[in-house]
Formats: sequence, C-alpha cells, structure tokens
Amino acid sequence: MTGVAESDFRVEFDPAMFRGFMAAMKTFEPSLATATRRRLRQAGAETIDDMKRVVASGPGRGRTGVRAGIAAGLSTAVATGTRQQGVRIRGTAAKIPEGHKPMLRLQNKVSFRHRVFGADTWVVQTGRPFFGSVIKRHEDEMVEAVWSALEDAYKAMEATR
Repeated sequence: MTGVAESDFRVEFDPAMFRGFMAAMKTFEPSLATATRRRLRQAGAETIDDMKRVVASGPGRGRTGVRAGIAAGLSTAVATGTRQQGVRIRGTAAKIPEGHKPMLRLQNKVSFRHRVFGADTWVVQTGRPFFGSVIKRHEDEMVEAVWSALEDAYKAMEATR
C-alpha cells in the first residue's frame, strides 16, 4: 500500500475463528462488539504515545511538518476481513505534507539515499527507526491487552447462555 508503513507488532489469529468470533459477538450483542473493538484499538494506545514522543524528539527544527504528520498518522487497527485479521499498529502518510510522503517509510530505515534539495547530488541520511524498538518495549503489554479484551468478551457471552 502506498503511504502506509506497517509495524513489527501484529497479533494474528486463525482467520476463520477470529472473523467468526467477531461476527458472533456483533450478532449476539452489538454494543459488546463495539466495546471489544474499542478495547482492541486501545491495546496500542500507550505504544503510539511513546512512538509520537520518539518521532517528535528527532533531529532538526521540524519545519517541514514531516514529524508531526508521521505522529498524526499512527493508529491501532483491527482487521476482520477475509484477507487480514488481527490487531496491528500502522502509520499512514495522509497527514504528511505533499512531496514528503515517502518519509514515513524512509524515516523508519537505518539509512536511506536522497537527492539534496535544489541540486543533482545524492547523499546517504541516517533514519530514525522508531517503529520496531518502541513497539518491542511494549509488546508484552499489548499482547496481554488484546487477549484480555477477547477473553472478557467471551466470558460476557458465556455468562448469558
């Protein structure tokens, strides 16, 4: 996908089981499904806040809006489609200024090549790989939050049977 950077964090499930559970929850009690999806998205909230702090603390003066755009595009997504299922943290380039959108992927690399503005000279620049290292620090708590949300939903469904 253009303009989307995937993270190293992804909780995946058996596709048919996860999709079936989420659909059953929606049929059983739509408000339970809504609350569970909200909790699944919240599983990465602290990690995203930490990622935003790392992005904001980057070098330079930040006049181009790239760092603010990267930070604004970070979110936790819950996928229940036929091709993708699970919970993941992702970043989109939607809020990054035009002409700078590739920076979402480039900033997450150890280094990258680019042309110097206004010249025909190419240089290697050090990136700021913030996705992997920050997510790794929060991985256990995120996995626990995902499982807790799903277990609580299952228990709520079981309690009314």
